[in-house]
Amino acid sequence: MYIETPSNPLLTITDMQAVADLAKANGIVTMIDNTFASPINQNPVDFGIDIVIHSATKYMGGHSDILAGAVAASNNHIEIIWNTAINLGGSLSDFTVWMLERSLKTMNLRVKCQSENALKMAEYLDSNPNIDRVYYPGLKSHPDHELAKSK
Repeated sequence: MYIETPSNPLLTITDMQAVADLAKANGIVTMIDNTFASPINQNPVDFGIDIVIHSATKYMGGHSDILAGAVAASNNHIEIIWNTAINLGGSLSDFTVWMLERSLKTMNLRVKCQSENALKMAEYLDSNPNIDRVYYPGLKSHPDHELAKSK
């Protein structure tokens, strides 16, 4: 079962715990694209999600100079993913890995600052009479605000 939360572009929030519980009860593997939230704002493994993927090009890279992805999962799932990936190619160069490692060192600071600024911008736009609607889970007016706060 594959989910993305928050979703792009409307930032809807999926109840990861409910998805994980349903999947586990039925022997289904769960996977989430956690790019938008980043591991700074959300850790799907804590809710029982099996496989977490990230576009490392975005928050993890943070400097618009790499193209990469990341997968986090149990050893059993990683072994299956690895055996598929070696047949498909696409590995990072040592320099790209170095740039990604460099970027990860500041990710916590960058994402926290971006999140604070995003909330300020969303509040400003939400109060603007010329704007009909702002989709941001940090706003109390967002339909998934309470669920987002619990994540």
